[in-house]
Amino acid sequence: MDSLPQLSAYLDSLPAGLGSYPHCQTKASLVLSALRGLEQEELLASGLPTELETFIREPPPLGLWVPAVLSDAMFHACCDVFYPTESAMLKWTYERTIDLAKNPLYRGLLKAVGPRRWFKMGPKINRLFQRGTTLVNEVGERQCISEMTFPPRLHDHTNLMSNVPVIRATATLSGAKGVRAKLVEHSDTHARYECTWL
Repeated sequence: MDSLPQLSAYLDSLPAGLGSYPHCQTKASLVLSALRGLEQEELLASGLPTELETFIREPPPLGLWVPAVLSDAMFHACCDVFYPTESAMLKWTYERTIDLAKNPLYRGLLKAVGPRRWFKMGPKINRLFQRGTTLVNEVGERQCISEMTFPPRLHDHTNLMSNVPVIRATATLSGAKGVRAKLVEHSDTHARYECTWL
């Protein structure tokens, strides 16, 4: 997979490649939303592993649980083919999250709860879409500290960084002004984020 360096590095870092951590799962809707709007034929021509190719050619129902490793692997494949730099990946992820505002349901929910309640709901929302990755939020008046834990190297630096624009975008969509978000620290098994707003 010379044409997919990020994907190759990610899979090589795992104990059993795409077969790692089968108990860690993600809703298929998250993976499919990442593929929306991308030239899937270009992805298919890049030399994907069979499991990823099958997912694209025969997409599962939105509510199905799929391996979290497959989800992260697909994200890396998309980055390799369409967003090879970190700045491009961060821009793509932010814009993809902001697109949620086009859905009246999400727009109404985010605006109704405001940033503090949104972050307090974060761990519960995470459990609706993720198994095997835990999220704990400590919410202050205009700040949230988020702690993620997961099996070794399930999420690598690129994937963890992609959460920063997601945090910033959802806080903004919930009505927060002057939002700043950053990845404060991370290891093979955890990540800590800080989000502040005015």
